[in-house]
Amino acid sequence: MTTAIHGQPATAAHRATCRWLVAAVFPLALLADRAHAQSAMGFKPEFWWGAAVLDVRDANFGAGAPDYRAPSRVIGPHTSWTELAVRPGFQLSAASGAGVVEAKLTAVGAATRGSGDAQVYSFAAGRPSKIAVEEAYLRWRSGGTFASLGNNALEVTAGPQEFTVGDSLLVGQGTVNAGRKAASWLVPRVAFAGPVTLRINTAPVRIDVFALGNRSSQKDVAGLDLPRTRFRGINVEWFDGGDNARFKYEERMQYVGLLHMQVHKAEEAGLYPGDPNTLGAHRSGLRVTSLRAGMFEAPGLPSLSVFAELARQSNGTAGRRVDARAYNAEIGWAFDDWPWKPRLLARAARYSGDADPTDDIDRSWDPMFLGSNAGRNYGATVHGEIVGQGIAFNSNLRVRSVGAQLQPLSGLRVYLLHYRFQWDQPAQFGSTERALASETNLLAEWQPRSGTIVYAGLATARPSAGAAAFFAAFGDAVQAPLGPADRRIRRAHLGITQQF
Repeated sequence: MTTAIHGQPATAAHRATCRWLVAAVFPLALLADRAHAQSAMGFKPEFWWGAAVLDVRDANFGAGAPDYRAPSRVIGPHTSWTELAVRPGFQLSAASGAGVVEAKLTAVGAATRGSGDAQVYSFAAGRPSKIAVEEAYLRWRSGGTFASLGNNALEVTAGPQEFTVGDSLLVGQGTVNAGRKAASWLVPRVAFAGPVTLRINTAPVRIDVFALGNRSSQKDVAGLDLPRTRFRGINVEWFDGGDNARFKYEERMQYVGLLHMQVHKAEEAGLYPGDPNTLGAHRSGLRVTSLRAGMFEAPGLPSLSVFAELARQSNGTAGRRVDARAYNAEIGWAFDDWPWKPRLLARAARYSGDADPTDDIDRSWDPMFLGSNAGRNYGATVHGEIVGQGIAFNSNLRVRSVGAQLQPLSGLRVYLLHYRFQWDQPAQFGSTERALASETNLLAEWQPRSGTIVYAGLATARPSAGAAAFFAAFGDAVQAPLGPADRRIRRAHLGITQQF
């Protein structure tokens, strides 16, 4: 079936993207030719792989998870699965007086085996697997061309690429690892489809300008992928930190950032047809603005860390009107002089819901391109191993959490996190029950050597009345014979990743 974007056949959209790529790549190709003529090429191979085993008891609070291909088939409530992913690739580079030109190509092969994963839908049912190109870009860095601005102050990248803004609350992951794409826990696929980004890596103010699209495949996910979306935007950020802070978010000791972006083309589809909690259903014409600030170390109080982001989504297009809001805040205190270097934190977040789904304004927050790694620690943007990863995807949700991080050994970090979840507007799915669930996570990361990380975790979540109401409404909407959502979920995982 041909997918339509804003009323055009997919082939027309592909031709438009190709025009963007030609316009961006042609001048870079000229620079590459010049650089190649003046210097030897560098070659750098790379290889990443990951594997994980997960086991879930009483998936979706005992309701089970509908098979995404056929919702009348319910997976669980006990399910277990194994994920394996590899990402080989290489990078070519050439330096000259005109800067540095890089070309990178990577591919991802991923597979999931077992009885199926345990999200709202079971997106890993049916032994999915897929091999596809991940990053395939040409990049020019200015090198010392503009020495007064700093080394590599300008960077232009054309083609499929990874791209993140701030905490990745809005822009962090260009691909949903679901359906045939497999490996939803390992998340090996994150690149956007391109076409182009410009980074101005100056200090103390840096700027990102981007025109990007996500990688959505309704064929791979039986029509349940997020809408194919093309968007443009600008991110301006003031920061304080060392020279590497111009390039790396986690190196910015203090920062203030402003993001504005607009969706100019998108599929007209929500993630869950028939369910009022449709993520991404009104993207075409959507405007998104966010203001964020953070301190990894507060001036004069290096033990204190604070992070906050306020965001609004609006759309005035007839038939797609949107007025949604969100915030995410965190405060932490580190005891670096104590044994095991404990760090305590507290978080609060709200992603608006729609109290009246029958009116002509959608007030439910669209998580857009939410990333799973905020560059800090667990729970910063994806809240909880169970509810945040598989049930409530940062929409129509209120979260309160507290946690602790410990470092009992060099290379080993342990996290204890507790969450309380509420629906922001339970009327969005025809309920009056606001309380959703409470969840506790015990997680560990061990890095025995550079590039190798071993993950282990136990998680449990207890339902409240709002969980039963939601899954009853969801089962009716997708015509799935779900059981009652009244049991405690228990999940265990063990995984490893290696980067060479």
